[in-house]
Amino acid sequence: MSYDVYIGKHSHNYTSNMSGLFNEIIHDEDNEFNEGLHVLHGLNGCQALPILKEALQQAHYHDHIEEFDPTNGWGTAQGGLMFLARIAIDCAMNPYETIKVHY
Repeated sequence: MSYDVYIGKHSHNYTSNMSGLFNEIIHDEDNEFNEGLHVLHGLNGCQALPILKEALQQAHYHDHIEEFDPTNGWGTAQGGLMFLARIAIDCAMNPYETIKVHY
């Protein structure tokens, strides 16, 4: 399975094996889904960009981010962070588009 994230005309997907990493670094206490990629669902680019920025900063503080790499070899923490960075870029370029996250 994979996460499929849509913003405007852009789409991204990455393996759901990285859900542990995403749950660890993506948070929004004001959202019913307060952790993981589903936090972004329904937000627009302007709303999601600060959450993604905080997530990428949180990842920076993990000394051993590779511990999130799945044992089956499908995906890496590094790839997951690049996935989030691409979504952040699309949020900046499409600030009023709504994000859809499918799992």
